[in-house]
Amino acid sequence: MKDKTRQMLIFSGVVALGGLAFFIYSFRQWWTYDSTIQTSPNPAFALQNSVSTDRVENLPDQVVIVGNPFFPERERPRTPEAFPRLHFNGLILGERKLAVLEEAEPPYRSWIVQEGDWIFGAQVMRISRLQVELSRDGGSIILKIQEESTGQ
Repeated sequence: MKDKTRQMLIFSGVVALGGLAFFIYSFRQWWTYDSTIQTSPNPAFALQNSVSTDRVENLPDQVVIVGNPFFPERERPRTPEAFPRLHFNGLILGERKLAVLEEAEPPYRSWIVQEGDWIFGAQVMRISRLQVELSRDGGSIILKIQEESTGQ
């Protein structure tokens, strides 16, 4: 019986050491991973797809690791997004008032918001039938409903 227990302890120790080695290896790979470099299977395209790492914040389509859960103090502070031109395109009435806000310029994203929601650092203060009032940096932004013209 002692021999079987001894073998199980040795096996458990080997598995634990293997798991620890794998964790350390994975952590080091994650720590040194540079998400701004795109690789291409075709060397001819590699020069076109390579990205300089000095101006990562100007590359909106790149994946960037913002925070490190192992060392939270190394997180980069988030810069507030620029406030886009928004249009108030509709109202959804029901249990609560919901407003449909859309961007006026590409990429033409849409949001459905209610009073109290935050969008691009602005809080939705009031929703009425004809306008939405947002508050940002102590100022007020009023979005009026967009009327569609009928081709008559």
